[in-house]
Amino acid sequence: MFDDLRLYLKLRPVIGALKKELRMKFSFNMLFQVIATLIQGANAVAGSGILTPNQQGGLAVIVGAIQAVVAAIAHFKNPDGTPASEPYVKDKLKIT
Repeated sequence: MFDDLRLYLKLRPVIGALKKELRMKFSFNMLFQVIATLIQGANAVAGSGILTPNQQGGLAVIVGAIQAVVAAIAHFKNPDGTPASEPYVKDKLKIT
């Protein structure tokens, strides 16, 4: 148990830096979901000539699961990537 605690304490700065770098913005979520949906559609329409039925099913499950994880993460984020627990303030257009 103490080894786990020591490891966590050593990795805590790295974990904090990763959390800051891995902010999911709305544009990333939208782009990812569109591409994944296109992959799902191509798999359903043209996959039979390229993939076996088992591979088609596997691809559909894998892409769908990744889409669900990305959507769940994005659900708790503001459009600018900050946590949803913080108020979202849209940047005003600056005209100079």
